[in-house]
Amino acid sequence: MKNKIKDFFYFNRSEQSGILFLIALILILLSTIILIPHFTQKQPQDFTEIEKEIQSLIQAKQPNSPHKEPEILEKSENFQKFYFNPNHASKDELKNLGIPEKLIKTVINYREKGGKFKTKNDLKKIYGFPDSLFRELEPYLMTEKEMVTQKKEASDSLYTHQKIFQAELTEINTADSIDLIQIKGIGSYTAGKILYYRKKWNGFYSLEQLYEIQGLKKENVDTFIDKLTLNTSSIKKIDINTVSHDELKNLYGINWNTVNAILAYRKQHGKYKTTNEIMNTGIIDSITYKKLENYITVSND
Repeated sequence: MKNKIKDFFYFNRSEQSGILFLIALILILLSTIILIPHFTQKQPQDFTEIEKEIQSLIQAKQPNSPHKEPEILEKSENFQKFYFNPNHASKDELKNLGIPEKLIKTVINYREKGGKFKTKNDLKKIYGFPDSLFRELEPYLMTEKEMVTQKKEASDSLYTHQKIFQAELTEINTADSIDLIQIKGIGSYTAGKILYYRKKWNGFYSLEQLYEIQGLKKENVDTFIDKLTLNTSSIKKIDINTVSHDELKNLYGINWNTVNAILAYRKQHGKYKTTNEIMNTGIIDSITYKKLENYITVSND
């Protein structure tokens, strides 16, 4: 029996070498597993962004906290400003005002579900609408309530509230934004454009000038031009005998060379006796004069 047990645990030289190699290999692997964590440096986890998101969610849930999303707005000078009604303004009009795409979708979805902006401040109730953007747009906001209020308060208006809704011609040189947007084919964007250029040019002398307004398409103007009439008596004319360089350069149909020529001729020859004398400058032809004569005058003294 002892011999059998002894024979069982007997290994020759080759087997002994193999067993020692396996034991050494096992010891190396165990040492590696134990020592590796001591030589590797753990990278700290950055939870800054996650913490910010959690903080914003917490603030949004607070009753007194304004529901604001991150304001990613472009500079306001890149956009146009014109009178608009948030209940009817199109997607393109809202985009031209500088309202972000995400907020535009929210506004349109709100309207499609039956929502209505009754006052200016109702626009601030749209989730994520920045206060800074609202302050910029507020002077141009015109809901139905503001339209009626403004019309009643405009004591010098040439039209009564009843006449606004009648299919009568609208005089373009005295109409306000409310008068214009009652005309089929004129929205808040188009009305704003017309009023901007009327102020810039000191008035319209021809309805054809509507086709010269940048941003208005011919086919659009064609739909409402016959609903307008014209009275040129309200045009504020510039006296070319007293006008300054800065005032003259803003005159309709005039460029830098024409301004310098008019002023140089006046300096050399004295005051103009008639407006058509500006053609003596040599650079103003009859076509240009036909445009300018509606905006210029000469003093008699």
